[in-house]
Amino acid sequence: MHLKTTILLLLAVSLLAAAYWWHEVPRSRHHDSSVVTTGLFGRPDLSQVVRLRIEKGDVRIDFQRMDGFWRIMHPVSGRADAGQMDKVLHSLAALTKGEAITAAERQVNQLTLGSYGLDRPRGRIEWQDDRGEKVLFIGRRATVGEQVYVQMRGQDTIYAVSAALLDQLPDSVDGLRDRQPFHGDPRRVYRIEVRRAGGWVQVLRREDGSWRLQQPVTGAADRTVVRQLIDALFRLRIEDFVADVLTDPEVFGLGESATHVTLWSDGQDSGQTILLGAARADAPQQLYAARRGGQTVFVLPSEVEALVSLRVNDIRERSLLAWEASDIAAVRLIQGEDSIQMRRDEAREWQLVEPFLARADPLRVQALIEVWSSARIEEFQDDIRDAAAQGFDSTAPTIVFQQGGAEGATVTLRLKESASADGWLEVMRVGEAVLYTLPATVLERTLWDPLYYRHREIVRVPAAAIEGIRLTVGREEQRVERTAENGFTLSRPARSELNREHLDRLLAAWNPLITAEYVIDAPTDWSLYGLDQPEWIWSLTLAPEAGLGQALLVGGLREDGFRYARTRGREQVFLLDPAQSALFTTPLVRMPEDDEQDAVTESDEEVDS
Repeated sequence: MHLKTTILLLLAVSLLAAAYWWHEVPRSRHHDSSVVTTGLFGRPDLSQVVRLRIEKGDVRIDFQRMDGFWRIMHPVSGRADAGQMDKVLHSLAALTKGEAITAAERQVNQLTLGSYGLDRPRGRIEWQDDRGEKVLFIGRRATVGEQVYVQMRGQDTIYAVSAALLDQLPDSVDGLRDRQPFHGDPRRVYRIEVRRAGGWVQVLRREDGSWRLQQPVTGAADRTVVRQLIDALFRLRIEDFVADVLTDPEVFGLGESATHVTLWSDGQDSGQTILLGAARADAPQQLYAARRGGQTVFVLPSEVEALVSLRVNDIRERSLLAWEASDIAAVRLIQGEDSIQMRRDEAREWQLVEPFLARADPLRVQALIEVWSSARIEEFQDDIRDAAAQGFDSTAPTIVFQQGGAEGATVTLRLKESASADGWLEVMRVGEAVLYTLPATVLERTLWDPLYYRHREIVRVPAAAIEGIRLTVGREEQRVERTAENGFTLSRPARSELNREHLDRLLAAWNPLITAEYVIDAPTDWSLYGLDQPEWIWSLTLAPEAGLGQALLVGGLREDGFRYARTRGREQVFLLDPAQSALFTTPLVRMPEDDEQDAVTESDEEVDS
C-alpha cells in the first residue's frame, strides 16, 4: 500500500470519529461531563406516588391511587394489578441518569432538541408524589450503544439512559389490568351470598368463628366447605377482557338470569359482587362475567359455575356437634327419670356427678364423646314444626353436651330409632326445626349405665404401705406381717410355710387393682353373686400414713372364668378377670399339693440331669 493511500485512510477514520464525537457525545471545552448516577425521579418514596401517566406511541394509560389501591383511569376504568404496578414503579424509580448533555454543549455543537428526538417525544411519563409532579420526555435511540435520550420537563439537560426503559413501558393496558375478581383477605370474609335463578344461598360467620346457613334454610354450615369455597373464589383469575362498555347485558347472559356471587368482608362498607353469565360461544370453557355496576365484561374459567352451584345440603354442617372433642367439658345422658352426668374438674379429670359421685373412666367418656362428635349426618329434613308429634318430646332419650366451663354453650340432642328404615337413628337438636338421620351405630356404642363410665380402678395401695395381709377362707385364717427387716413373716397358721412367690404377686396386684367390669350397684340379693357369705376375704393392714385398711371379698365364679367381687364399705359388685380370680383364690401358705408339685418338678430335673 502506498504511503499516500495510508494517510488518506487514517484521515477518513479520524473524520468519522470526530463526527460521532461531535454529534453523539459532545463535550464543552470548559466542562467535565462526568457520568451522573442520580435517579431521574430523585429518591422517591413509592408509597407516596399518587398519580402516574405513561405514554408510548399511540398508547396512553393513566393511573390513580385511591384508598390504597391503584386504579386505571384511561383508556378503561378499573382496578390495576398491584404486582404489575409495583414492577413499573420500581423500574422507573431505579432509572438512573447516564451521560449528561447540557444546553451549553448543544449550543456549541449547534444541536437542537430535534437532534435527540425530543421535539416530538416518542414517549412520556408523568409522575406525581408528595414532592410534586415530574414529567419525563423520551426521545430517540442513540446511534451507538443501547441508550435512549430523555429530558425532564423544566430542565435543560438531556440524559442518555438505558434503552431498556422503552421495554419496561407497557404496550397496552391489558397487561396492567387487575385479573382478580375478588380482593382482600379471604380470612376476613364474614358473609357469602349466591343468588341464582333457581334460588339463593346465604351463609354467615358468627362471633365464635362458626358458620351458619341463613337461606334457604337455617342451620350450621360446614366450616371446611365454606373456607374451601372462599379460597377457591379468591384464587379465580380473569382470563380475558371482552368489552369495556356493557351496552346489552343479555348478549353475555348478564341480565336477569345472571348468577350473583357476593362476598362481604370485615371493614368493607359493601360487598363485592360478580355476575356470572353465559358460556363464551368460541370458548365454552370460559364464562362471561362482570362486576356489579361495572361496564367491563371479562371471562372466567367455567369451573366457577360448578363452584357456586352447590346444593344447600352440600354446604351444611354434617357434624352434630361442630366442636372438637377436646372442647367438650360435660356430657349428660337422660333416659326417662334416669340421668348420668360426667364433668371435667379443674384438673381436667373426668368425674361422675350423677347418679353418684365417683371418678369416671376417661377412656370410656372420651370414646362416648368422639362417637358423637365424629358422627356424620346422612340426611336432613327441614321445617319440623311439632317435635313432640314426631316423638321428640322431653321423654325421648336425650344427650346434652357442654362446651367449656359451667357457663359454656350446650347442645341438646333428642333421639329416636327410625321407624322407616333399620340401621338409622333420627336426631333433633333442641331449638331447631330440623330432623337429622344418622347411622344407628352411634346409639349402639352409647351405654346408658353409670357403672360403665365409673373408673375401673378399685383401689391403689403401694406394696410399701402394706403392713399385713390376712386371708380368711371359711373358718380358717392365714396372716402375714411385715418384719423389722422390711420383709414378711407368716404368723398364722403355725408350722406352715409362706408361699413367697405368691405373696410377691399379691403385693403387686393392689397397685392398682383394676376391675374388668362393674356388674351392679347395691344389689338387693348378694347371694346371686356369692357375696352374702364370701369364701375368700382378703384384708390389708396399712401403715398409718396410708389411711384405712382395705378388704376384698371374693364371690362366685362364672362359666367364663370371671369371678364376682366387692370391697368392704362399697356397694358395687365388680368382676375379677381369670388371672385375678386365680390370684385371689390361692392361699398364702404352701399347700400339700404345692409340695407334691415341687417334688415332681425336682424329680423331672434329676431325670433331665
